[in-house]
Amino acid sequence: MNTNEMSLQKAIRLLRQILCVNKNIRMKKLIIAATLLVALGSCTKNFESFNQNPHEISDESLRQDFNLLGSPFSGLMFNLFGHQIEEDLCYDNWMGYMGTPTPFVSNVNNTTYYIRWNSYWNRVYNNVMSPSKQVIELAQADNLPLFATWAKLVRILSMSKLTALHGPVIYSNYGSRENLILYDSESDLYNLFFKQLDSIQSDFAANTSYGSFKKFDPSYGGDINSWMKVVNSLRLRLAMRISKVAPAIAKIQGEKAMDDPVL
Repeated sequence: MNTNEMSLQKAIRLLRQILCVNKNIRMKKLIIAATLLVALGSCTKNFESFNQNPHEISDESLRQDFNLLGSPFSGLMFNLFGHQIEEDLCYDNWMGYMGTPTPFVSNVNNTTYYIRWNSYWNRVYNNVMSPSKQVIELAQADNLPLFATWAKLVRILSMSKLTALHGPVIYSNYGSRENLILYDSESDLYNLFFKQLDSIQSDFAANTSYGSFKKFDPSYGGDINSWMKVVNSLRLRLAMRISKVAPAIAKIQGEKAMDDPVL
């Protein structure tokens, strides 16, 4: 056998060894992949029950007695007010209801129109708009529309105050997933507020005997007629607020509020 033939045989043997190794590697990969598929498949079996804390209340349990929808309302209404920072140190002071006897913080503070402390914007969006969005979506899914109506009213109570402080705010586009989220101008906001108040009042008027708000309502014990009065009071307040810039609209809305027998 000459040298060339020996070299060719060596090359063939080497190639067979390489193919055999590659075959073993492929087999190992297939075995690993199959094992992972079995493991992952077994992990998803009863996945939800395994990851549910048996000592915590579930959403399904909260649906009893309307707790899933009603429980957020005490927090929603609590956060309608700015408390010390926005209430006491701002409007109460500016209107003379309260005052400070000393020029604290070198007289550079909210009482002297240097707005150094203001958390109302974050409070409204984090503690009113966000949970009310969840309530509205759940109410629509569970076919309990009056809870959504109530949440919408609380939203207007909150956002009408925020726009008085900050001007344009995100309202009609709140919750959008678009890259660009537009603010609502004040004129658009008030027109939308009045339109929504019409719808809210109609919903309440058609359900005056509805009693499911009772245990979630620290203000009126779930009395729908009282909430209808809130709608009219809010309508009148908003009408007075725009009376100098949109007197025609203010007149229509003010008269609508005053003419309603539940005011």
